[in-house]
Amino acid sequence: MAQQELSGEELRKILNAVAAGDDEALKRLYRHYHGFVYAFVRQRLSNPSDVEEVVQDVFLAVARKPLAYQWDSRYTTYLCSIAKNKAVDVLRSKGDEPYADLDDAMCAAIPDPEAHHQVMDAISSRQAMDRLRGCMDRLDSDEQRDAFFWTFFEDEDLATVAARMACPVGTVKSRLYLARQALMRCLTGWYREVKHG
Repeated sequence: MAQQELSGEELRKILNAVAAGDDEALKRLYRHYHGFVYAFVRQRLSNPSDVEEVVQDVFLAVARKPLAYQWDSRYTTYLCSIAKNKAVDVLRSKGDEPYADLDDAMCAAIPDPEAHHQVMDAISSRQAMDRLRGCMDRLDSDEQRDAFFWTFFEDEDLATVAARMACPVGTVKSRLYLARQALMRCLTGWYREVKHG
């Protein structure tokens, strides 16, 4: 299920209240979006303390400049943009380089991956979800990870994901295809272990 957005009017009131120093408004914003931001950051960073630090930094940035949001995208997209930049900072501070971007032109001809959900049909237990997250951490690019995150974890359609990622639907399909292939390879060994005990 996708994150429920606050209405524009409600969000505007909350952000204006945060700008005026209303701690309760900030707490409300935090409660509403914390789980969403945490899930997004968790797909980028494996260390739970790093994840929590980035999540706190995201909301600290919102508290400092609540009116920086330009209203030209969904608020979740805005939060993810902040989170992504802060996660990149963490990776670089540890000497890890963020994943390189995919070449969209190279990916354009990859077949339609509409059935990508089939990859995860058997994922239900916490152990399996942990394994999936580990496999996602090893995907070749942030774009693949994001495309899979929005479609699988947030259940968004391809057009919505394309708009969120500011790219054509075909590019999203390409990224999902590559992510799905990599996740299938990564999960194969785990499935065998589970099946044969």
